[in-house]
Amino acid sequence: MLGWLLFATWCVFSVRALAGAFLKWRRAANEQEKDTARRCAVIAAIRALLIALGLRLLTWFARVYVFALWYQDLGYGNRYWTEFNTKMLLFWVAFVPVAIFYAANAYALRGLFAPDGRITKLLFRAGAAVLCLGGAVYFGFDAELYWDDLLLFLHQQPFGKTDPVFAKDIGFFVFTLPILQIVTYTIYDVVKLATTVVAIVYGAMWSIRFYLDRKRDTQSGRPGRIWQAGAAHTARLGILLLMPIALNAFIGRYKVVYSAHGHVYGAGWTDLFVRIPAYWLYIATIAAVIPCLLLTVYSRQVRNRFRKVAILFGCVLAVRWCALDILPDMVQTAHVDPNELQLERP
Repeated sequence: MLGWLLFATWCVFSVRALAGAFLKWRRAANEQEKDTARRCAVIAAIRALLIALGLRLLTWFARVYVFALWYQDLGYGNRYWTEFNTKMLLFWVAFVPVAIFYAANAYALRGLFAPDGRITKLLFRAGAAVLCLGGAVYFGFDAELYWDDLLLFLHQQPFGKTDPVFAKDIGFFVFTLPILQIVTYTIYDVVKLATTVVAIVYGAMWSIRFYLDRKRDTQSGRPGRIWQAGAAHTARLGILLLMPIALNAFIGRYKVVYSAHGHVYGAGWTDLFVRIPAYWLYIATIAAVIPCLLLTVYSRQVRNRFRKVAILFGCVLAVRWCALDILPDMVQTAHVDPNELQLERP
């Protein structure tokens, strides 16, 4: 009830402020007054967002306080605060680096709006701040979901039995492997989201500048510079994206002990002699492509840069598709299944 009341209060004041700024803009007599009205609208929107965040924090503190009293009354206060502290740790461990990473990408995009007016730059800064903080908050809340995996990892104990494939204690697959997968997938999602947004921004700005040049019948050269800058920026992010992909492939080798590709559960002949070497081939391909991408991005020859980057990423995708998808299925169907009794014998 308190949350809905605060939300209704925020809506009333925010709509009033935004409506006032809109009326000022409609009644403006010249461009200077319109710019002032636009600036007031942006400031009102930012103020409304900050107020919304403040109200959200207020309801969150109330919720935490009520749950703490409840668990304390039941005699499980230590259990609640252990979960709470672990979630807070995961939130800030994810929030801070993600916010810095997204802010660095937004800072690299500032040159696209440098020649434009003050309002455009103000809108870009406000939008960049919202996207950076929103993305960081999202991944912070997502990290909180794995608080129990972190506690299991920190308090793990050996099983005393060794896996016959990788000669590792079974505790590694129960406690360590899940947290490694979570970290790898999170880094991959963070970089993938940044790459997608950056590509969209560069594509939109290139389209706008190209349309304006065609409309004005001019050759400003800005669409070409935006295209080259976009190719370089997305290629750098692509290099960062390949790193968690390679790490995930390295971790993926251990998941063959859970394999269900054969007729029995666990690592089969195809997993041991085809899929694990295919993972190493995939990792070696990524390791070879990354230096080539670095040379392409930082080379002074900007001609056909986008095509070279696309070819290199295409090689990675081709190896991934052929080595990890097509080849194991072909070997399993053509060689292992007809000779299953001999090949799958313990």
